[in-house]
Amino acid sequence: MKWNHEPKTTDDRHTMRAHGVTLSIDDASGDASRRWQGLVMSLGAHSTKPAFDCLKTWPREAIQKAREALDSFEASLENES
Repeated sequence: MKWNHEPKTTDDRHTMRAHGVTLSIDDASGDASRRWQGLVMSLGAHSTKPAFDCLKTWPREAIQKAREALDSFEASLENES
């Protein structure tokens, strides 16, 4: 997996996206000597369960999905090496 370069008018942005995970590196606002390194994860799932059941089960399901997404993301990095 490779970084994507997104030139902007005032700074540069590099992103890497896979499996619901986005890594980014930006120039820090107002300080050219620093970089902002970010990680954003966005995952979700529809369910036919009643809301009460979702309240009980979704936290652990979400954690499991996050682990799976991070594992897949990491495997993508290793495949590029």
